Amino acid sequence: MELYFPPGNVHQRRRISSDGKKDLQWWASILSGIPQRSIATQVRETIAAWTDAASSKGLGAFYISQRQTIPQPEASFSIQLPTTRMQTREHINTLEMRAVEQAFLYWGEAWKGKKVVLHIDNQAVAHGLETGTIRVDIPRMQPPATWVANIQQLGLSATAAYYLWRGLAPTTWRNYDTPRARFALFCTLSNYQHQTGGCFPARATWLIEWLCSLAGTVKVKTMKLYLTGIKSYQLDLGIDCLAFGNPRLERTIQGIKRDHNETERRFRTPLIRPHLLSILHHLQAPNYDNIVLRASFTLAFAGFLRVGEFTYREADKELGNSFPRWFLTNKSIQVAGDGAHMELTIPASKTDPFRTGIMLTIAATLDEGCPVQAMKRLQATDTHRSAHAPLFCIGKHKQQAFTREYVVQRQQYLATIARLGQGRWNLNGHSFRRGAATWAAQVGIKEAEIQTLGRWRSDAYKVYIEYTSEERIALSRRFQYHQATRS
Repeated sequence: MELYFPPGNVHQRRRISSDGKKDLQWWASILSGIPQRSIATQVRETIAAWTDAASSKGLGAFYISQRQTIPQPEASFSIQLPTTRMQTREHINTLEMRAVEQAFLYWGEAWKGKKVVLHIDNQAVAHGLETGTIRVDIPRMQPPATWVANIQQLGLSATAAYYLWRGLAPTTWRNYDTPRARFALFCTLSNYQHQTGGCFPARATWLIEWLCSLAGTVKVKTMKLYLTGIKSYQLDLGIDCLAFGNPRLERTIQGIKRDHNETERRFRTPLIRPHLLSILHHLQAPNYDNIVLRASFTLAFAGFLRVGEFTYREADKELGNSFPRWFLTNKSIQVAGDGAHMELTIPASKTDPFRTGIMLTIAATLDEGCPVQAMKRLQATDTHRSAHAPLFCIGKHKQQAFTREYVVQRQQYLATIARLGQGRWNLNGHSFRRGAATWAAQVGIKEAEIQTLGRWRSDAYKVYIEYTSEERIALSRRFQYHQATRS
């Protein structure tokens, strides 16, 4: 194991991975005993696994260990492809690779420390595994085998366990794994265990002590997310969750929040339309990058877009044919024949967890900030790129990733030369969405309509609307004037 600690403050905390912690614990256990000349080597058990897929049916796998002659019931699976995967009609090579992926996702925990020999009837996949040339996204199509076994012990079938697991998004599962593992490790080190073993269901006193150990190192908001993750884990297992409603738990959180002053939330300057027009005025030069920035900035503002909905990283380009299912491409934009509006299809969004796609209709304004004219100009310049290429990129020929960092850097630079950076001015990726909501309120659009334009499902849109000091003074003057006239 190799740990790298960059030079810096000696008191700075460094995060060690879970595997790193396991290695450290193993070495601590070995070195605590009588010194030996050598550590005995162990011969790893060999697992023989077979995977297969059918383009119109699904995929499956089974394995046999050295001590077995036939597969056991828990050593095989077969699943039907989700409807969304069937509709995309993926190549058989991709499906064969997915069968391998799902086998490792399903039995990965049980195979740790063992040698796995794969039997595949697809030469392209075998070559890809040897050379690492096949790159596709890896969506987990089924829950881990250990998780299914735990659910089945509680009386539910494997089918019920599957749909219970599908109730949360894969990213949510990954986020919830962190607090569960951290709490379990804390209980182990603190000797908090039930008589039957284990630390679940969590007791309120254990949770309080755990949160106190995190005080000063983790934000209170993160602590609440941690509690949500542990509660979700217990709900899946049908375990009592009364401890999470204990009043002392909430009071402890309030005490931590009161005692540990957290950094003030960074102010995000809303980019309202007059500011946007000032920035666009400095993008007059007819070079490719300026055309891309004008199209992206006007689209982000008019569509109330989150920064992650129109940017992407260089690593995301490695998704290959799966890229259009996650990010905007040239095919995502359809401009009306008369140029009066355009339709934008967002393939993946925060408010679209099942990735069915969200279509936005954006009207033309026929002025310097017109998103339709800016997009038509980009399309006329972008004839050298395919319909499945990313909608925005850096450099006409280099075609580098259109990243969040690049957008923010260009925003701040253009705002500086436009002399917009006076007072508390802090543009970032969220300034387009915040500025669109603020401008909509300033021009008199009703709150319900703002909620519709921004695709908000709750009242969260209200915190996006900012009021300047001049507007607050005018509101106060109007309020006092009406009070005076009534009296």
